[in-house]
Amino acid sequence: GGEVDLSILERTRCLYLDGHEEFAVVAARRARELGVPVVLDCERIRPFTEELLGLCDVVLCNATFPRAFTEAPAIRHQLLSLSGYDMDVLGMTLGDQGAVLLSGDRLLHSPAYPADVVDTTGAGDVFHAGYTWAYLDGQPEHRCLEFAGAAAAFKCEALGGRSGIPRDPDLIWQRVNARTARRD
Repeated sequence: GGEVDLSILERTRCLYLDGHEEFAVVAARRARELGVPVVLDCERIRPFTEELLGLCDVVLCNATFPRAFTEAPAIRHQLLSLSGYDMDVLGMTLGDQGAVLLSGDRLLHSPAYPADVVDTTGAGDVFHAGYTWAYLDGQPEHRCLEFAGAAAAFKCEALGGRSGIPRDPDLIWQRVNARTARRD
């Protein structure tokens, strides 16, 4: 194996990791040194997962990881346990139940957006990308959560892993604003 050039981190706004390679720890450590936010899509336990969690600003897990990692029965307790790794944002996707974020010691829940579901392939990845985009845009955490959910809903309305990926943030915000307006 050759060396990987981490100088790209000097010219990026974010390091997005899926935690599958041990090299993620090296990259996350360097990003941290440079002040580059580190976002982790956390799905499974690896030998280096614990170290990696401590190097991330945003950790978004699937529904199974927190219980497997913490062995706590309730979602709130799972996320509270994980929050000890001191990330800024900690959330969990719940499929057709939406997603939750731990905010302080309380859970923020965003139900799944209504969608004419054709295919859920890639919805989690689009959720993570949507959250990351809104986070880098400086949106508050509840708006990031809503934006991510709306983006994932768009993805679910098209067949295939890539065909439904929304590319226009304004369309996503329209969906968010339509739902939040109904709540007020």
